[in-house]
Amino acid sequence: MANSTSGYKLWSLDSLGVISETGVWIRKLYFVPNAADDVAVVKVFTTTKVAAGGKVIKTGTITSTTTLTSNGNLPSTILDGYVFEITKTSGTADNLGKKLVKTAGSGNAVVIHDADWTNEASKVYNWVTYTTQDAIVMKAGAADAEMEELDFHDRPLFLPNFCLDQLTGGTLYVYLA
Repeated sequence: MANSTSGYKLWSLDSLGVISETGVWIRKLYFVPNAADDVAVVKVFTTTKVAAGGKVIKTGTITSTTTLTSNGNLPSTILDGYVFEITKTSGTADNLGKKLVKTAGSGNAVVIHDADWTNEASKVYNWVTYTTQDAIVMKAGAADAEMEELDFHDRPLFLPNFCLDQLTGGTLYVYLA
């Protein structure tokens, strides 16, 4: 199943990635795990906190709609769970935008969670990487897979953006204010 964010006040999330680049007001969250110890982690990022060495111009190739392989090493400061943004490209504009990093490091490739890049070879990319921080962590019990709930009642929680970084099993339901 894929994420559903088209509902007026309800998101049903079961896939990782950058869900919203803009601010969201959250009234309630329900995490329905598949098994004991399942975890859901929501992260936020700020565009003022660029990872060291994170502004780069390199030639690269996109394959499998998720992998950018550079002709040179990427900075080791690009870490799993950071937000990676292609800001300019000599290729298709469809690849511009923010994506959540699945795996990265000091190698020559970065892999994103969202499988929505367009494959292309030998293009020049400008990109920037933003650090992230945990905003919400919900965990099923060690002995059961009972639903977990966070209810902010009359004081909704504001997040400047919303990235679902970890979901070991189950679905996260987000009720917007």
